[in-house]
Amino acid sequence: MEAGDAPTVARDAEISVVPAQHRRQPFALGRQRRVPTELHLTAQLLEFADHPRALGLPHDHEPPFPGCSAVMTATPLGWRNAVTEPVFFADIDPADTAKVLAAIREHAPTEAVVFAWWDMSCRIRALAGRQAPLDDPLARGLLTPSAWTVNVAAINENQRAYWGAGVPSGEGEAFAKFIDTLLMDEARGVAALVEIAGGREVFVAVHLSDAWKAAAARPDLLSIAYRDFPGGGDTHGVMKAAREWLQENGIEGGFAVEPMGGAIRLHYLPRKTDSARLLARLLPFSTSNPLKLERLELVYQHKGYWIYKLNAIKG
Repeated sequence: MEAGDAPTVARDAEISVVPAQHRRQPFALGRQRRVPTELHLTAQLLEFADHPRALGLPHDHEPPFPGCSAVMTATPLGWRNAVTEPVFFADIDPADTAKVLAAIREHAPTEAVVFAWWDMSCRIRALAGRQAPLDDPLARGLLTPSAWTVNVAAINENQRAYWGAGVPSGEGEAFAKFIDTLLMDEARGVAALVEIAGGREVFVAVHLSDAWKAAAARPDLLSIAYRDFPGGGDTHGVMKAAREWLQENGIEGGFAVEPMGGAIRLHYLPRKTDSARLLARLLPFSTSNPLKLERLELVYQHKGYWIYKLNAIKG
């Protein structure tokens, strides 16, 4: 970001925790045991107030409403995370988010409704100018590193109060229904989306990190874990090793692959039944095909983002 592009205030924060186990141990959400991980990060937070340039949008773009208080006034734009686990939010390049917001403006008419996780919904409303009605006063889905387990209750309470500030309590019920919808099978989930939309044209925006958010919010319904495999340059060899590891450990659910510098991160669903959930079907897990969904048509894909349009029943 060039100097003067947006009013910013930068501050550095550093957190260190004594290492407990090797970083390449698997990390899981759901009913599986969380493995302690070395935590050492240096973050630079850039604060801005409803400024479109902060996410690469045109300088003259004005948000259609005051904005989502916390999400739009304190968004991590320059974030250098040296830990293998995400900290509250997944590490997503703001330039990638800007591309997705531009695509949503292109594909979704102004009268359509776009369903997405609450943090992305805030950006869609403020920066893409589209109807994204979901918000959450409980800020469900924040990803707390396992090394913070001792203080997780206090940390989560503090973060929920911050990110959920100003959101009416009643909106939490609608967002809870959306989470339940994502965790239904495809047919029931689509029917629930139609009901929530109330007759409006529907688009759905999901990111691979949403699987982790959903597992954090509803560990009784979804379990997910990851394991890093070194040697990202030899994709064929890495995938062979990854499949062998999955088989040796009796993991029957689907998996999704994410390049991580010199390594490959394998996001996997330990339970086979979770692969049939709508969210898993919308994301690039090995057990799903986003191009062959019954009523949801893929209209845009960029890195971890997948945007769908809900079509009418054929015939």
